[in-house]
Amino acid sequence: MCHLGGDHIEQLIREKLSADLKLTSSAPMSDLCKSCVSGKQHRHPFPKSAEHAPGVLDRIFSDVHGPMPVQSCNGQLYWATFIDDASLWMEAYELAKKSDLFAAFLQFKVLVEKQTGQNIKCFHNDEGGEFKLKALIKFCKEEGIRIEWTTRATPQQNGVAECSNRTIGEAITAMLDELNLPPSFWNEALNVYCHVHNCCPIVFKSPVWSGFLVPGRLTKTETG
Repeated sequence: MCHLGGDHIEQLIREKLSADLKLTSSAPMSDLCKSCVSGKQHRHPFPKSAEHAPGVLDRIFSDVHGPMPVQSCNGQLYWATFIDDASLWMEAYELAKKSDLFAAFLQFKVLVEKQTGQNIKCFHNDEGGEFKLKALIKFCKEEGIRIEWTTRATPQQNGVAECSNRTIGEAITAMLDELNLPPSFWNEALNVYCHVHNCCPIVFKSPVWSGFLVPGRLTKTETG
């Protein structure tokens, strides 16, 4: 009976909805089914971490989102986010394919290290194939950047980037809907969202970004 609930089975018999279904015992049905218990087990929710990296660029979270339903105006299908754990500063880069992540990471590294005077110390990601490129791993080793990979099939361990990409996606949909723009303008909405996010006070709890972007001034920051 595909492990239907006992009350449903009893109803089938009581209302004679099944001609051949009969109970062979007068004892009430047990509420405990070992197989049902096994099938309904779920992983406990992961507790939120209250600890953040102590310094800017001490840990960078990253994730790739896509493919998008339609190509952007520039012919891209993905975007990659890079988020500083300490300050929540965010940069996003459009990608034609996932393997373009390495080039985007190089751009991001030069940008933030020049602007902050700090060096990236840890690169945290979900161990997707784009993050396991030999060239990327070799580069990080040479630069002294420690790579943190999450446990397979455990996106919760990369929650900062995962949640950010979901929030970005929702914001993009809302902006395009409000302005009646076609879906191919998602790349423009992506750039605007990241810029506005970086103007928010939560990012400016770290004074190291103050010379890079003044809060409240929505001047476009070119990132390539």
